Amino acid sequence: MALDHKSGDLKWYNQVWPHDISDYDLQIPPILASANYAEKQQDIVLAAGKMGVVYAMNRDTGALIWETEVGEHNGNDKLASYPTDSTITILPGILGGVETPMAYADGVVYVQANNLAVDYTNGLDLRLHPFTENTSDLVAIDVNTGHVLWDIKLPGGGYGGATVVNDLVFTGTFDGMLYAFNRTTGAQLWSYKAPAAVNAWPSFARDMVVWPIAGTGTPSIIGFKLGSTSPAVKFVSPTDGDDLPAGDLPVTAEVANFNVVDKQGQPAAAGEGHLHFYLDVEAPTTAGQPAAPPTGIWAHVSGTNYTFSDVASGTHTISLQLVNNDHTPLNPPVVQKITVKVDTNPRLKISQPPNGAIKKTGSITIDASVSNFNVVDKQGQPAAAGEGHLHFYMDVQPPTDPTKPAVPSGGVWAHISGTSYTFENVPVGIHKFYVQLVNNDHTPVSPIVTDSIQVSVIDYTGGFGSQ
Repeated sequence: MALDHKSGDLKWYNQVWPHDISDYDLQIPPILASANYAEKQQDIVLAAGKMGVVYAMNRDTGALIWETEVGEHNGNDKLASYPTDSTITILPGILGGVETPMAYADGVVYVQANNLAVDYTNGLDLRLHPFTENTSDLVAIDVNTGHVLWDIKLPGGGYGGATVVNDLVFTGTFDGMLYAFNRTTGAQLWSYKAPAAVNAWPSFARDMVVWPIAGTGTPSIIGFKLGSTSPAVKFVSPTDGDDLPAGDLPVTAEVANFNVVDKQGQPAAAGEGHLHFYLDVEAPTTAGQPAAPPTGIWAHVSGTNYTFSDVASGTHTISLQLVNNDHTPLNPPVVQKITVKVDTNPRLKISQPPNGAIKKTGSITIDASVSNFNVVDKQGQPAAAGEGHLHFYMDVQPPTDPTKPAVPSGGVWAHISGTSYTFENVPVGIHKFYVQLVNNDHTPVSPIVTDSIQVSVIDYTGGFGSQ
């Protein structure tokens, strides 16, 4: 609504979501801008909220100019009432849609949309879907047309807002990741794994970025200095909290403002040296003393990669340290540490396409990766521990009764002894794909091991290129 700034009188209002039964607040601070819509230059106001829709209205009259959905929608958000004799899933749910402030620059509005569903049973009882399902989108919209310029799918929940600074747009997600994207192309330029969930947005002052971090994990305030010249090291993979298969554990690091050279054992020289990798042992940081622990597993390498062999099940700490050529710590020490969980349980992950992908009509190939499990061509033979094959499903959930074959009564599915399957003639619409590990006799592996993704299939004959 718009109020006269002198009298307080109501000038206009626009009820964008009549008969709201889903707690769809229009709570995001509005943004004032201008747009050239339908060849007419006009002042506008941009608004958004939990319904996952961005609205552009004429600032003088309140007339709706355009509206654009952002994030995932399953259609049930538009129902006039909920059934009283069954359970229905609503997406976006009460914590979905646009939860945090948008940003605007040069005719483009940047929006973070949160994808988290909720179930209503008998029209009243509410169950929020687990945060492990929570994903988000960062979307750029042309305010002149309401058209989406780019849409980035992110694996964590969207509570970090959108912040534009110069040619970058920043956001953060509930899985603890911070991101910076090129605001013109949407290309990712930077990321950082924070020690806790991200549910707030940053502040900028000159060359400093200050970001509050809270939620699951260690609450923190983190400061980043743009153009810093101090040596730094960080984990590329794995990341803190990862759940990994037992066996060899590769570690990849990224180093900034420091030359990694193959001069181990030579005299220390400013600005150069190598890395030490540690497993379940603290990195020694005593000045002037080699950073070599008296016991434990560690290694010194002149690169940024190292693989720990035959890592057993359990919780492990991994540390990285930058050291001088003579193995002594830098001053001040530069150390990073993460904790990971390793086990021997069978694992399954859909590697392609990514969750939320948009594809043209035709065939869709689902690729999966498997660990701690032998994929063998013994379909129909008796079950044997640690071996079996994969079942692929489209729009039908995998059966999970451990005493019966994982064969649905209907729907599209297939069983193969490989890790890739192609669904042919996939119709237009939103589809859910599942992959499941099963024993030789087709019964589900116990405990159940599945993964799933959602893919939107469109009928588009324009310039989508090779997508």
